[in-house]
Amino acid sequence: MSVPSLLLADFADVLEGLMPIIFVILYGIAHLVGMLQQDKRKGKPKARPRPAPAEAAAGKGAAEAAGGKRENLEDSLRREVEEFLRRAQGDRPPARNVPARPQPQGLARPKAEAVQERPLARPAERPVAPRRLASPARVEPPAVPVEPPRRIAGLAPSTLSARHVGDPLPTQGVALHAQTLGSQIAQADERMEQHLRDKFVHQVGTLGPASTTAQQRAAATAMAQDIVSLLTRPGGMRQVIVASEILRRPEERWEG
Repeated sequence: MSVPSLLLADFADVLEGLMPIIFVILYGIAHLVGMLQQDKRKGKPKARPRPAPAEAAAGKGAAEAAGGKRENLEDSLRREVEEFLRRAQGDRPPARNVPARPQPQGLARPKAEAVQERPLARPAERPVAPRRLASPARVEPPAVPVEPPRRIAGLAPSTLSARHVGDPLPTQGVALHAQTLGSQIAQADERMEQHLRDKFVHQVGTLGPASTTAQQRAAATAMAQDIVSLLTRPGGMRQVIVASEILRRPEERWEG
């Protein structure tokens, strides 16, 4: 920026700061002048010859006109100073009270009647339904595959049925059947031992004939068939349990 522009900017700032002070000084001078004039008016008037009635009336009218002009000038100057001070301070001028125009009664009544005849229609109040909380989603457990019951080869389904388990134990012939079962088990043990001996014990120079092996196989097959038939027969499992309890050694008592 050039020097003249800077000087103009400074002068403008100084002028803006001095303008309110200048107007205040002018306002004070005007007020002082008005007070001096009032003091002069209150002083004793000089003795003047009485003018003629026409001249007196004209002079009185001229004096009143001059006084009115002076008062109007003071009021206008005072208003201008007040408006300038308000503008400098950033205040808005007060709004003038404008008297409202009276409306004729004939026009005002129909409006009131129209307002009474047509009330404001209020919207119908609707009942607010309560909001339902969203139920949490159900998590279904994964399906576990169920394996079908396995059947034992050689056993009929009726063997494991509940009706055989719930039947009462027969009281007659249990001892005889247990003895027979014990003898069968003893024979089966002897046959198994003989089979193991023939199978695993090899003597040098002594080999049994092939017919002996066939007989042993037949005996083992017969023993297995007897056991299967005993287990598949109704009440056979119960008889096996009773026989095992009878033939088992009381080793628990001996240890005690």
